[in-house]
This record gives sequence, structure tokens and C-alpha cells, in this order.
Amino acid sequence: PIIYQRLGVLYGERREYEKSVLTLSKAITLDPSNARSYLNRGVSYALTEQHQPAVNDFRAALSHGLPAADEQRARQGLSLELLKLRAYDSCATESALLARAFPSAPEGYFYGGTALLNLGRVPEAAAELRKAVEIDPSNGNAWFNLSIALVKSGNTAESEQAARAA
Repeated sequence: PIIYQRLGVLYGERREYEKSVLTLSKAITLDPSNARSYLNRGVSYALTEQHQPAVNDFRAALSHGLPAADEQRARQGLSLELLKLRAYDSCATESALLARAFPSAPEGYFYGGTALLNLGRVPEAAAELRKAVEIDPSNGNAWFNLSIALVKSGNTAESEQAARAA
């Protein structure tokens, strides 16, 4: 199974995502508990805008256990794909897990804050998005979403500052 996993990763690196998915599927058939094969197939699905299969694979990867760096990639991928699917409740939940496990990673706060904003939970969204821009002040999307949250909460002066930072 390891040869299929490595070959699947190589195909992914070469942007041959269909071959990557097929090869990693073979690795998973041979070893259904291989978390890294699920993770890498999830990445290939995500890069081809196949959001639900990506979500399924990221969840499978996490259920089989991963080293910390791979766990972070899987949690980030899962949160982003849930956001793309507009599964905002699930995204907020998964993003909170990401932020708790990896507090220095801005993605958990950004994805979670964006999901919360879409759910109309504006004060919570603003708090998460503030954390995202504190960690990564260059994240224009986080600044933009923060400016929206601040407008919705009636804080126009601070919203203008956030919009300029975007």
C-alpha cells in the first residue's frame, strides 16, 4: 500500500489529480486504516472542487489518527471544504476544534469566524476574526470579513479601519 500512497502523492504534486485519486483509492483498498492516504486523496478532491468527497476523506483521515502536522492539514482542509459547502454549523464546530488544537494557526479563526458571520452570530464572528488578523495581519479576507462583522454590530469607525487593512 505504501507504494500506491507515494505514487498518489507524486501524481498530486504533478497536478494529475484524477490519477492521484485513483492511486490513493487503491492504497485505501489495500489498507483502509491508512490515514495519510485519506488525507492526500482529500487534498486531491479539494483541489478539483469535489467538496463532499474531500470532507469525507478528511474526516476519515482524522478518525484513523495522524501526526500533528498532518492533523493540522486535515482539520484545515475539512474546515475549508465545509465552508465551501456552506455547511456553516459544521464548519464553525470543526474550526473551533482546529483553533483549540492549533491556536497559532489563523485558519481556524478565519474559517470559524466566516462561518459564524454567515450564521448571523456576529459578536462571536468578530471575536474569531480578530484572532485571525492578530495572528496573520496580512490576511485581507479576514480583515474584510471583520469589517462586515463590525458594520453589522454598529461599529462603523472600527469597520472602516478593518476595511482599509483589507
